[in-house]
Amino acid sequence: MCFYDANEMECKCWKWGHFRQHCNNEYRTGETCGMKLVMNRYQLPQKCKICTKIETKERAIRKEEDRIRRWRKE
Repeated sequence: MCFYDANEMECKCWKWGHFRQHCNNEYRTGETCGMKLVMNRYQLPQKCKICTKIETKERAIRKEEDRIRRWRKE
């Protein structure tokens, strides 16, 4: 099992970071074994791309719903 950093975003999503250390199961020189373990976990202050896009779309939906409510009042 090779060791990698893990980056955790503000939205609690995470992704693999940089490679840190080889394990003993190295099949070919310079290759990783394919199994990943976390060596260090880093907190990132921003949200991930997917959550940012979801948030943007939810804002657009809320905006349209507000417009529809205003139209119905008129």
